[in-house]
Amino acid sequence: MLGAEHARAAEERLKALGNDFLGFEVEWLEIQVTRDSCAFTTTESARHTDLRDLVVGTFTLLPNTPILALGVNRLVHYQLSSEAYGRFEEAVAPKEPWHFLTNPKLRSVRMTGERPSDAPKPGFMQVEVAPSVRIKPYGVFISVNDHYEWAEGPEMVPAEDVPAVLQSEWEAARTRANVVVSHILGT
Repeated sequence: MLGAEHARAAEERLKALGNDFLGFEVEWLEIQVTRDSCAFTTTESARHTDLRDLVVGTFTLLPNTPILALGVNRLVHYQLSSEAYGRFEEAVAPKEPWHFLTNPKLRSVRMTGERPSDAPKPGFMQVEVAPSVRIKPYGVFISVNDHYEWAEGPEMVPAEDVPAVLQSEWEAARTRANVVVSHILGT
């Protein structure tokens, strides 16, 4: 699915740690697999549909892969001005309730809420806001996890319907994430 050139590059950059971790990075894509999770990531926003197509293709080829849940995640870093960062930090984590600390600073806030009920799988949205580790000074990191529960209990189930759900939900999940980011940044 990656093509011959990317497949060769993936083999050359393959990272493994026994049976516990396998990963590689090529051009626009990073894949990491552990015993209990698999992450497909791109840092190129313009490649988001390519990423979706790769994940859909992977689970089309591997429909019996056992899963508990699926997350469609959007991670963003923004540069703010000094003044905007101060207003942002105060809006996200007001300092007054932290009067027992000297010079309190935002380190992270995580909120979880309901996702629209018309989605094909139950789930929730989780949003984390923190100072950016990539952009200094006054950088903001926002993570939006649009989480889909696959299994109804602790037992994993086959991922056979992952491709269809990703095809139908991908753009809606991205739109929800963009709305969240806009609200947080006040834009």
